[in-house]
Amino acid sequence: MSWYCSQATQGFYPAHLKKRYELADTWPSDAVKISESQYKEMKNALTSGGQKFTINESNEPVLSSVFTQEDLFKFEKIKVSDSIRASFVDAIHAPVPVSDAAWNGGMESALSIDGAVRLAEQAGATEITLFDYENTEHLVDIATGKIIAAAIGIDYQTKFAQKQQLMRAIASASTETELNAITWS
Repeated sequence: MSWYCSQATQGFYPAHLKKRYELADTWPSDAVKISESQYKEMKNALTSGGQKFTINESNEPVLSSVFTQEDLFKFEKIKVSDSIRASFVDAIHAPVPVSDAAWNGGMESALSIDGAVRLAEQAGATEITLFDYENTEHLVDIATGKIIAAAIGIDYQTKFAQKQQLMRAIASASTETELNAITWS
């Protein structure tokens, strides 16, 4: 298995999860691809010795000096931020119950349904066929289609506002106790 490492986060990222990290907006901009053996070597050294790594001119990770408390707190903030972003991505893709069905969550779903409803309405239709989270067909009137799109959009906006509030709390946290209290719920 191949891996990536990031000097900025001092973290390791499995290559097969890169798309998921990118969706969560947590993929580090300085990620460098490393082999499984490099990963194991670096992980063991970092775990046992409290060291950090830097990326040299050859784009290879190299162990360097021990972390300061400030470094450790910064990395803990990054971990909590990554966790919040990943939880946000999971939350927005959860089904949204509306009108006796569960619909795909997320802004893209809300916009897709809203667009389909608007096009049907402009074409003079009074009903539209929509597909729910389980891909079950539903024939709904235009008003119900608008309600479904709005409910999914509101669900997304609520979760986005929650994520932003938590990210601000992380940025302003000045102690580990404050930071550890920040979780997605």
